[in-house]
Amino acid sequence: MLRDGDSKGFRSPMGKQSESRLIRRLYRENLIPGYFTAATMVAGSLADASVTGRCLGKEALASFGLANPVIFLTMGLSGMIGVGMTISMGRVLGSGRREKAQEVFSSAVIGALGLGVLVMLILLLFPTGIVALMGARAELLPEAAAYLRGYSLGIPAYLMQGLLNSTMPLDGDKIRCVYSMVIATAVNI
Repeated sequence: MLRDGDSKGFRSPMGKQSESRLIRRLYRENLIPGYFTAATMVAGSLADASVTGRCLGKEALASFGLANPVIFLTMGLSGMIGVGMTISMGRVLGSGRREKAQEVFSSAVIGALGLGVLVMLILLLFPTGIVALMGARAELLPEAAAYLRGYSLGIPAYLMQGLLNSTMPLDGDKIRCVYSMVIATAVNI
């Protein structure tokens, strides 16, 4: 909660109680969609592991496991960019500067796409070295590298999905985030 003098002179037009009620209401409104979005991601990851292990065997599952740190890094990047953009957009929208919010969004899109392409290229060019650095046994290197190469092609789109999922609640569109994650998970499986 901002107080007089916080955040470069920002002074809230609301009283302390109104701000507290608004924060609680926004938290409740976003809790359930956020929970279902996260639960869908976890379910998709578990389904991936189950299908990989049952259909392709333990070596394929080990290769999938070696790729997980890279997948989690991508998720972290997506979340970091999305949260930073949402905070910036919320602040400028709150001060009535819609055009500045559009600039923030455009900058975040360009940054996310650029970062996604960079990570994709690194994974396409050096997948064997990356999984070797993570301690993969020699017999797992080809399969783990192949998995990373395949995963890398979706990284720019994955970063954009995370960015858009962070933006939609600002427009009051919380449920579409859940739908997009369910669709992405179903397509992935």
